[in-house]
Order: sequence, then structure tokens, then C-alpha cells
Amino acid sequence: AWLDVAATREEGLARLREHGHSRVPVCAGSLDEPLGYVRIRELATALAEPGELRLQPLVREPLMIAETLGALELMRMFRRARPHIAFVLDEY
Repeated sequence: AWLDVAATREEGLARLREHGHSRVPVCAGSLDEPLGYVRIRELATALAEPGELRLQPLVREPLMIAETLGALELMRMFRRARPHIAFVLDEY
């Protein structure tokens, strides 16, 4: 489940109804271009406001980790940064 940063109000509402997650990744066109994540509560608030849906101001930076990172180091990173979500990046 992810949301395109250029999503329309209708797409945002559909995503809100479709998934029970509290946070949704936001990408630029495809999963190959992750930008961050948005909290569903903030998305719901933005959808309730009149006018065009603007996701970019709502996007939060996730913890970006390499797929080769060991589990112990990952646990240390989570303890230090206390992120709500992390994206695993592969070398491609």
C-alpha cells in the first residue's frame, strides 16, 4: 500500500478507506521513488479541507536502511531514532 505524491482527492479517499494502516508510504510515481510517509490522521485532515489535495507538506522522512544492514545494528538505529517507519533500500 502506497500513495503517489500527485494523488487526487479521490485517490487519497480510496487509500484511506482501503487500508487499516496508520501510516502510508508516499512515492513519486512508483515504489522505486520513495519520498517518505504520511500519517493517516493528517491525510484525513487534509482531505477534509476544501481545495486541491497537497501531500508534499505532509510527507515525513522515514529511516532509510540498506538491505545488507545487520539486525543488531538495525535495532540500535531504531532505539536511537525511534522512527515510526523505515524503508529498506536495495542496491538497485
